[in-house]
Amino acid sequence: MKTHTDIDQHKADRERVARVLSRPEMILPNTPENVSRDRLMRIRAGVQHLLNEVVPALENPSEQQEVYLWVEGIWSILRIEQFCAIQEAIKRGKGL
Repeated sequence: MKTHTDIDQHKADRERVARVLSRPEMILPNTPENVSRDRLMRIRAGVQHLLNEVVPALENPSEQQEVYLWVEGIWSILRIEQFCAIQEAIKRGKGL
């Protein structure tokens, strides 16, 4: 059974994640390319937060290494996708 403190901590954790990943305002112009790019940028911010803030704070070195490797792998895929999206936009003459 969750205690009041557990619920409060969960709420605080969710709010902290939302501050990094949320987009309170609408994307303009509201095009599929802009929405996709915005999502990638929010994911990028979240992964960057994990790599710079969360992983270094882990106390167990083996857990820290494993989480870092997972997040770094995801970060690499994200960077490749971002690069490809930029190149595609340049080809279409839209730029980013």
